[in-house]
Amino acid sequence: EEFPFHTDCSYESNPPEYVALFVLEQDQLGGGQFEVIQVSDIVNNLSEASKTILLTENFKIAVPMEFRKVKDVDHIYGPILLDHNEIRYRPDIVLDHKSAALNELESIISRIPKHAPKYEKYTMILLNNRKYLHARTKILDPRRHLLRIRFNKPAPYNVYSIYNETKLRPEYLTLPHTLLDYFREQHTRLYKTLKLIIEQYHQPTEVGAEIRRTFQFEPKIHNLLCELNIHRPEFDIGNYRPDVLFTTGRRFTMNGKHRFEPKICEINGRFSWNGFLFSAAICPGNNSNQISVNFNTMLDTIITSTQLDTTKSMTILKSKEHGFDIHLFQKYWMNRYHQTCRIIHPDQIHVINGQLCDRNDRHPIQQLILELHQDEILSFSNDILHTFIHNTQLRYMNDLRTIFLVHDKRMFSLLSNQAFLDALWQCDYDQTKTLTQLIPTTYVIGQMPSYVRECVLTMKNNWCIKPNLGGKGVNMSIGTDCSSEDWSRLLLDRNHHEWIIQQYQEPVQYESMNLSGMLFCCNNNCFNLGPIRLSPNKIVNISNGGYFIRPFVHRRYVHCSEQSEILTKAKLHEQLEMSRLTQPYWNRNVYLSSSGGSGGKRLFFATDIQENQRQREILVDMMLSKDVLSQKDVCLNLFHCKNMYRSLEIFNDFCSLASCTVLPMGSDVEDDKVLKIIEHFRPNVLMGSPYRLMQLALFIEKHHQTNEKIHFEKIFFACEPLDNLKRDYFKRVFHCSTCLGFYGSAETGVLACQTPEYSTTRLYMYPKELVQVNINNGQIIVTNLVRRRNQLIRFNTGDLGRLIPTDDNEKYGLVEVWQSQRLIDLTPGSIMKSDIEEFMNQFDLIEWQLIIENELHNNNRTMLTFRCVGKLNTTIEHMKTDVNNYLTRCLGSSFPIEDHLTTRFESIPYEALIRDQVSNKLLKMIDRRS
Repeated sequence: EEFPFHTDCSYESNPPEYVALFVLEQDQLGGGQFEVIQVSDIVNNLSEASKTILLTENFKIAVPMEFRKVKDVDHIYGPILLDHNEIRYRPDIVLDHKSAALNELESIISRIPKHAPKYEKYTMILLNNRKYLHARTKILDPRRHLLRIRFNKPAPYNVYSIYNETKLRPEYLTLPHTLLDYFREQHTRLYKTLKLIIEQYHQPTEVGAEIRRTFQFEPKIHNLLCELNIHRPEFDIGNYRPDVLFTTGRRFTMNGKHRFEPKICEINGRFSWNGFLFSAAICPGNNSNQISVNFNTMLDTIITSTQLDTTKSMTILKSKEHGFDIHLFQKYWMNRYHQTCRIIHPDQIHVINGQLCDRNDRHPIQQLILELHQDEILSFSNDILHTFIHNTQLRYMNDLRTIFLVHDKRMFSLLSNQAFLDALWQCDYDQTKTLTQLIPTTYVIGQMPSYVRECVLTMKNNWCIKPNLGGKGVNMSIGTDCSSEDWSRLLLDRNHHEWIIQQYQEPVQYESMNLSGMLFCCNNNCFNLGPIRLSPNKIVNISNGGYFIRPFVHRRYVHCSEQSEILTKAKLHEQLEMSRLTQPYWNRNVYLSSSGGSGGKRLFFATDIQENQRQREILVDMMLSKDVLSQKDVCLNLFHCKNMYRSLEIFNDFCSLASCTVLPMGSDVEDDKVLKIIEHFRPNVLMGSPYRLMQLALFIEKHHQTNEKIHFEKIFFACEPLDNLKRDYFKRVFHCSTCLGFYGSAETGVLACQTPEYSTTRLYMYPKELVQVNINNGQIIVTNLVRRRNQLIRFNTGDLGRLIPTDDNEKYGLVEVWQSQRLIDLTPGSIMKSDIEEFMNQFDLIEWQLIIENELHNNNRTMLTFRCVGKLNTTIEHMKTDVNNYLTRCLGSSFPIEDHLTTRFESIPYEALIRDQVSNKLLKMIDRRS
């Protein structure tokens, strides 16, 4: 039968773009004639009303039985016009027959001129299935035989044509917002440095001479750069994309646990749009991701910053570069600004009356994109280059100085040279020093001092060799992968004198793959970190195997209004006091922590700020790896913070380093307000001293009348021990049986914590890279390995314990903390504080406190006042006999205890317990004797 004009597979959501027909045997009887009509001819004849309907409205389109891929899907909905000159149409399966727009479409198809290509044996016809309708007449010869294939040619502007969609990992790599801040701060320094280098290139100064010696360009390039600096002194760098390495270091974290130090190893400035639109296409859509938000405005900002005229057409010069990114820009320009954007061969341009024109149509070129290699630019005639220099009305990107200077990897020998940068900036030496932290040490091979060359030859594993203009790691060699002979040959090859030797950066891996990031910049704007490339290879190049993973940075929101004896504590106090008197800067640039509540002299201990932070980072790494904390946790922090006591801040910091949410309430907030926060935010982790947590538990038990249970998954405690009575209480009130203690002091910092598997024991885990723990006569001795300023070596913590044997290769150690070794003198003997605590905890009390003082009228007699917080029906009268008998046994007295001591018992409310004024710790035993 005759087949009217149609497109193939119109019943598919995305009809194939191309159809190819190959004639094995034509119709010898004159039938089966193939006809085509061009969609643009149809569209040009459509009324605007019909055109709008066919382009915007969804029509019901039947799926023929023989083509159904899913049995219960018998139709789809979609527009007839896919674009202004693209269509899907097969009249017999469009079910909206009464549409006036369809009637008009059919009428135009019936009268539009048709083209009938001649079918001959072995002819092949290639047809754009969306831009042409095709038909055939009735087949008369049954021997007629054609082969047909349908396919999509990746559109040059389609982001999926640039990469295999399976190369994009579905998950995100979480990074801290401080990383973006860091990049922006460093970019300010980098941008200023690049601008100064370009400006100084032609200057008759020592700095200018050093720049020219570094690049040693051939005369044509040198003259071009000098002329540009003279005649176009006001210039834009344009788009450039530093490549970021994720190297071993401690500055930042990814996914809250992998630590890294970012380094910039290359700057891509040759192809101005390389990666920009690709990244903007695959990273948007998540309003909670700062990366997505930044990409939302990047393209518009670039257009404004580069002063491209969006009311005029754009020309792209492109020849041997095979990148697809520029095609995305072409489509972007046409769709966004409704202006033409042509890609032409560089041979097509010439100069007429000082203006660039297209040879084909003599069309003047007012703005263009250079998608050209350096040698292609140098092949331009002198008059074209003259136009690039002198025609200030001609807008083009990137600037030739960006292409020849910024893109050239020899630039890194200047960026990593501290002395050069100091001379270039002539001030702000701290700024240049900070910038060099981002740049690997780099030398131009032909300009290396002999001592550096010898070092590179003998220590090849620390270096890599790169062509100065190469991309995608082509011809790059890493010392660890080369034999000594090959390395020497590469280094001494005279053809490599313009190449660079760069310090090799040991990578941090994510799922056994190396990472490389892209930083998107335009002029003085640092927009964003783009998709991160992952590869099992040392040289990260997706085309040689690997994946993309998108970064995630939680968005910021602004809501307005607003050595070999044991070091004792006493000896440490003496040393600290001496330091304060003899070192005038003892309190500069330090982190100050205060002791409190241990019964001794108050201590202010100073540590280096970065070393203190490093200690916390190490501890948090362990906490994350041992499931103490996770990024999913929401933590209610009721620790104390007042009078320079820092427990609240410490645990806030732990949460921040672990990338989990913290609600920093503090210990002084009223319980009813704490309860409201619990009900509103539903935290799963509760933090505080046992005293404060017990106070909250008592309040909730009394005042929380709803049937809804308060539930915490974990309780973190510190400052005081947690006895079994409180554990049981917390289990009942907070419905939580996992209580994890933290161990440390102002002197050592927090150094250990309990993990879930040891939550019912006295075992604390510590990172071996943080502290060295020894036991001396049962005493816990600590050496801090991280805090090098005012470092503690073999410090006696005042606690008793034992080490649990672990493998020497294990990252973490275990120490069992038993008790304080503090003795209390009670004539005729003494008793250990921990023994009293153990005895008192057998009574059914919520809390207790012991005050030791001399009797008012007899200083030779000691009075012990036991202050008890009992439960509702608790009486304390029976306790006196038990306590007196216990003290008699412990003190070894042959006389009744009443002959030496007076014991009193008083019942008090929980709030009347005496606490330390600095730390807010509950003071279990208060010795007021002078």
